[in-house]
Amino acid sequence: MSLMFNTQVARYLSNLLTPLLLHMLCPQVQLEFYGFVPWSIIQRITLPLCIFHRFHSAVTLAEIWKTTYKARLE
Repeated sequence: MSLMFNTQVARYLSNLLTPLLLHMLCPQVQLEFYGFVPWSIIQRITLPLCIFHRFHSAVTLAEIWKTTYKARLE
């Protein structure tokens, strides 16, 4: 469970910090197929969704982890 949580947090941070690198390292295939403006619009729409997905997954896994590994007082 902790590996999944750490992976989600790492992917969330990498998605959060890479938008500037995406424009510099953008593959030419997508630019040639879509064109510069449509490809930029596609990136601007999907990147926040990816960031939200990773953040939500990390929070959900943390909540599962917290409720699963509770100490039982008997």
